[in-house]
Amino acid sequence: MRGTMPEEKPVPGKLYKAICIAPHIFHVYYGYANGSRNERDIIPLFPDLVKEAVYDSGGTRVACGLNEGCALYASVSEHTDDGFCMDCRHYRDCGSDFGRCMHKAGHRVVSVTE
Repeated sequence: MRGTMPEEKPVPGKLYKAICIAPHIFHVYYGYANGSRNERDIIPLFPDLVKEAVYDSGGTRVACGLNEGCALYASVSEHTDDGFCMDCRHYRDCGSDFGRCMHKAGHRVVSVTE
């Protein structure tokens, strides 16, 4: 068909997307789900920001909506309790599957040095 490009198959190690949440750039690559080696199990592998806390330039904790919730997790609704950050009342979406944890305990003081 004229004007359409064939969809590329995901390949492990290939960049899925890069997302900037200042001052960080998160590179999300394709890889196998849960240690599989099956071609149909190739998915984007997002960083686990629950295990390794990362903060934006304002001191707010960066979150990945697809990560399982942390110890501060509180479901938005009894109907959407899958346990993922995106279902938490403290999560604020920034687009592209990343957001910020707005719980006060998830913030840190940023010191300004000149």
